[in-house]
Amino acid sequence: MADATDYAATFKLFDLNGDGLISADELKQVFEKLGDQVSPEALTAMVSFLDSDKDGLISLEELTAYLAGPRAEPDATSAPASQDAAPDAQA
Repeated sequence: MADATDYAATFKLFDLNGDGLISADELKQVFEKLGDQVSPEALTAMVSFLDSDKDGLISLEELTAYLAGPRAEPDATSAPASQDAAPDAQA
């Protein structure tokens, strides 16, 4: 299983000031460098989603826990209905 050292290089791409934490502002700067504009609300939501200690920042450990953790499978009931159903035989 992956550990923090496996994700350290990726983390450093976002930790622009090198303090060992990723802020919403650092995420914004990275997205802007990639040509994307992300709303302040979306940035806050991203940080909140990963921020398990609720300090408003993402640590390497929090990023690692997310990236290495189990992924929830999509809910089958939310999948769109198949368009391949046989046409009604009545004409």
